[in-house]
Amino acid sequence: MNTEAYGCSHVGQRAKNEDAFCYDTDLGLYVVADGIGGYPGGDIASHLVVETILDFFNRHDRQDDRDVESLLGMAIRLASREVNHRQIGHLAYMGSTVAVMLRRHQRVWIAHVGDSRVYRLRQGKLEQLTQDHSTVAEQRVVGYPSPHAHNGVAPNRLTRAMGIPSLSKPDIISLELEGNDCFLLCSDGLSNVLYPAEIERRLRLRPTQKAAETLVHHAVSAGGYDNITSVVVNFS
Repeated sequence: MNTEAYGCSHVGQRAKNEDAFCYDTDLGLYVVADGIGGYPGGDIASHLVVETILDFFNRHDRQDDRDVESLLGMAIRLASREVNHRQIGHLAYMGSTVAVMLRRHQRVWIAHVGDSRVYRLRQGKLEQLTQDHSTVAEQRVVGYPSPHAHNGVAPNRLTRAMGIPSLSKPDIISLELEGNDCFLLCSDGLSNVLYPAEIERRLRLRPTQKAAETLVHHAVSAGGYDNITSVVVNFS
């Protein structure tokens, strides 16, 4: 099965971009991290998360398929610990979200902490594969009505984040791949301003670079205030 991937990011209306991402089709690794706003060091935290996870899998034997879920969990714990170790002085409250997808043969493992998301487009149907670790998402699960966070205005707080040892446990799922599956990893700067139908329509675009860039461009045009990042992965 062939893989094509592309990622891009935009500062939005922020003073600087605190998102980070990577994609490596040889490793089968795709990551998006979003530094927590409101505190100094969000950009440092997100880059630490991405670099630590990438380094972990660069050093690991990619042919070793023993307990991939445990390896992914280990990489995320290590990244969270790296952020925690740097929380000194004015960086004391920095943190990050993360969404990770790891491919091994005909399966993918998906892990996340926070509200960066992973979507899958399969046979024309878009599905959100991750559930946000946030107050709004948790209220929705128990049936408490909450507004859609369009244009980033809905009140929302993270309930898990990288850099906080007691609150950085990832949710991990494993899925069988099918031909022509398309995945999107994105920061909340994108998912907060684009409705699912808008995401679905743009994920259909080819080549993959066009889909990733169009998603970000459309989120910016829709008034996206926050940093906006997309990583699109197509299997064929």
